[in-house]
Amino acid sequence: MINECEFHPLAGLFPLLEGDEFDELVADIKANGLHKPIVIFDEQILDGRNRYRACLKAGVKPRFENYTGDDPLGYVVSLNLKRRHLTSKQKRELIAKLLKAKPEQSDRQIADQARADHKTVGKVRREQEDVGNIPHVETRTDTRGRKQPAQKKVRSKATKSKCGNTRYTSIHVRLRHARKRVAELESENKQLRARIAELERAAATSAHDGLDIPPELRRAAP
Repeated sequence: MINECEFHPLAGLFPLLEGDEFDELVADIKANGLHKPIVIFDEQILDGRNRYRACLKAGVKPRFENYTGDDPLGYVVSLNLKRRHLTSKQKRELIAKLLKAKPEQSDRQIADQARADHKTVGKVRREQEDVGNIPHVETRTDTRGRKQPAQKKVRSKATKSKCGNTRYTSIHVRLRHARKRVAELESENKQLRARIAELERAAATSAHDGLDIPPELRRAAP
């Protein structure tokens, strides 16, 4: 039935129990037996890796049953989230694995499965995309099963001129132009200061007193 009791890849979404937690499970199974059978899917352990390991250590014969559902991923995630209290790091690792398994799902879908905030999912998605762990997708499936663009278009603000014509402007575009102009003015001001300093040095070292710095340049100096 099982090929050397291998673990299904989906079971690896969650970390194995270690240390005191695992020892407590071994002691419980040794004293009370195995309450819940180990679930098999594709001849591998889908749910019950820790119970299986504990049975072997406790010397208790494990019992098995086949998975009969149609969503093994959702099954594993749902069961383990009910049992476990994951740290923030473990929750982010789980989100990353879910995104890798189904990158086409929306952030809200992944968030529902992982019981996390969709903003956290979005942040983990960007991090995983940046390092190439998951692909960029053009569309994602929302919680209602609809295909939606992965990147929503930014709506421009519509304004009307005095003539009644409608023109669309974007505050982000105007802000970008404003920042560019500020940078240009700062650069020009820096060059002007350097020129004034150069003229002042020349005036100080000149053997003639006839070198005058234009008043408007002096006024422009800080």
